Amino acid sequence: KPLWQSASGPAKSGTEVASRGYSQSVADIQRDLTRLGYAPGPVDGQLGPKTKAAIARFENDQGHASGGNIDQLAKETERMAAKSP
Repeated sequence: KPLWQSASGPAKSGTEVASRGYSQSVADIQRDLTRLGYAPGPVDGQLGPKTKAAIARFENDQGHASGGNIDQLAKETERMAAKSP
């Protein structure tokens, strides 16, 4: 189970992203997921249930998982959003 899906533990990257705190990486992911049509909720930098659900849908559609790595997920969503019209 990816760490970002954990209800109590933090999501990991080069730095730890608390599931209830602000993260610029999460805000970037939310912005990109919105551009891609995944509706992660507000771009607030918080890894809430709507963002987690949008990440799960994105990863399912892409056929892979980030393994809980927020930085890797941010790179992937940014790459896909850049291709989006």
